Parts: sequence; C-alpha cells; structure tokens
Amino acid sequence: MHKLYHLIMIILITIIGSNYLPAQSEYTSTLVYGPSKLLKHSKKSTFSTPEYTYLWQASITKQTNGSQLWHRYWNHPVVGLHAIYLNFGDERVLGSASGALYSIRFKVAGQKKFNFGLQLGAGLSYLTKPYNKITNPLNNAIGSHWNNITQLTLQTETLLAKKWYLMYGLHFTHFSNARTSTPNSGINTSGMTLGLGYKFMDHQPHKKAVKDTLSGFRRLGGDMLIGYGVSEYSFTGGSKYGSYFVNAGMTYAFSPFVKAILGGEYEYNQSIFQFYYQDFETAHNARMKATKTAVYSAANLNFGMAALRLQTGYYLPLPALREETSPFYFKININIYPCPKEWKAQPYVGILLKTHVAVAQYMGLVSGVSF
Repeated sequence: MHKLYHLIMIILITIIGSNYLPAQSEYTSTLVYGPSKLLKHSKKSTFSTPEYTYLWQASITKQTNGSQLWHRYWNHPVVGLHAIYLNFGDERVLGSASGALYSIRFKVAGQKKFNFGLQLGAGLSYLTKPYNKITNPLNNAIGSHWNNITQLTLQTETLLAKKWYLMYGLHFTHFSNARTSTPNSGINTSGMTLGLGYKFMDHQPHKKAVKDTLSGFRRLGGDMLIGYGVSEYSFTGGSKYGSYFVNAGMTYAFSPFVKAILGGEYEYNQSIFQFYYQDFETAHNARMKATKTAVYSAANLNFGMAALRLQTGYYLPLPALREETSPFYFKININIYPCPKEWKAQPYVGILLKTHVAVAQYMGLVSGVSF
C-alpha cells in the first residue's frame, strides 16, 4: 500500500509542474554543488556520522509572469523542477540518494542583477542502502528504498555576465518515508550551495489584463475532509495498519490565497488498537484508546491549483486520556483543487504527513471540500 502513496506523490508533482510551467516566461537552468554535513535526526542512531557529504542538483526554474492572480499576490515567485543526487559520505552503511522535487521560491529582496530568496521543495527519492536486519543493521535511520524528500534553501543570485548568474546559499534537505516502513528516524543534511545559472529566455510579462478579485470574495466559509493514513507497526517488516480520520472547521479568508481554519477532528488508529489489544486489554478498552478527538487550527496558502495546508492540533481527553509524551500533533497537506475557481464549493484531493513534533506517525491521502 505504501508504494501507492509514492506513486500518487509523483502524479501530484507532475500535475503541479504542468500547471506552473507555461510558455512565455523567463527560464533558468542551474547546476549546483553542495558541500554538506549529515545531521543525526535521533540520538538512537547506531551509525557513525560521516565527516563529509555532498550534493549535486540540476534544475530548471521559471519566473512566473503575472498571467494568474496568485503570481502577483505572492510577488511573482519562481517555480522549478530539480534532479538531485546526494552522497551521504558512507557508501557501505548509508549509501546515496537520487530524486526529483518540485519547488517554489519567494523573493525576499533584490532586483534582476542581485536577489535573495527562500525556496521550498518536496518530491520523491530513492536511497541505495536502507536498513536490513542481515546485510545493513547499522542504518537504523531509513527502512525503505523509496522516500519523501523535503528541501529548504536560502539562495542568492548575482549577475556575472549577460545571462550568467552565480548561485550561492544554504540548504537543509530531509529524507523520510513517513513511517510507511520502519525504522524511520530520517536522514538530514545541511550545508552550502554554489553553482551557475543561465537564463535562456527573456522575461515576457503577461500582457492580458487579469481581473482583480482580491476584493468581493467571501470571508467566512467552511471546510470538511476525510482521509486515510498508513504506517508500519512496531518493527521492521511488521504489519501495516491504517488510520481513518475526518475533520470539519470554519474558515476565515484574509484574501483568496490565505485562509485560516478552526475546527475539530476525529481519528481511529488501527495500530494503536492492535498494540493495546495484544497487551491484554479488552477489545473495548483498546478501541477507546485507539480513538482520538482533537481541536485544531490551520493555515491554507493557495498557489493556483495547489495549496499548502499547515495544521496543528491538541488532543482532547475524549474518549480516553492521551498516553503520549506530547498532546500536540502537526499535519502538512499538499492539496490540488481541480475545479474552476468560480465554483462556490471547491473539492480537493491531496497527500498528508502527520507528525508528533519530530516523529512521523503516518502518511495519508485526503479528499475534501471548501465552501
């Protein structure tokens, strides 16, 4: 089942990419090298920290041209597709990672000859040396070949000559399978980036007038979603169990592209039920402990067809008291809104990651509607 999530992520990235790479615009091809350092995600790691890691990243990025209103609202961000190779510095235990990701970059300061920005990216990667009880027992960070990749980059561009740019900055890159396989403490790397970029197409601002819809939109509304998540139970090679959840909330829109949500959530976790039921609890008591309710707040940031939803929740003592160390949880959604923007009710589908602080609980699929 977990392989299906990785396939769906590839499809979502492809949909987003095709939506945000139209014709008339300014494109840049870049090649970046990154001397880096591996950061242990957990003190329980059984492998030694390599002295040196490095990445190579080839990219093609596009300057949005104002053809859509969200381009102007977010100050004409840069979107891109990237191929990445990262050597973890220990070929025998950790191996290397190859992958692809989609990104969006927000300009913080600067103009054409010099600018500084924040870039967020996510995608899919293949790691060569996952944990294996027999052949690779020291790598207790990653338990599968296929993993998510998340990247945060602070990047500066400086014009060198004509259309050649010097690219330099800092990156943080994270690999994880969201507990679809264990172990899954994750692998983090951080370091510098240095490379060259070439702009091979002149920027052509979109000449067609775009109707300003920043006024007159509905401030108050609602949001409902249902979802299913999956995680591997307890130990490597163990059974995979599902989590079923539903939530509903009231929304307040600050603009067509920024929305706050307050609501409640219900969740039933099969792996928790199985844990307590096997630990000599009655089926009724185990079911109660596997059932969770929570209140949550969320921010929904819209970028055309795609939206990023950041949610934090607090568990309620109903139907049972929580026995985890943290009463808080966090969820990150990437949702796709495929219907015309004129519709008052906007259905969506997406992929979700749930964590308790730095510990992933599951990866899930969601479907819902905003109105």
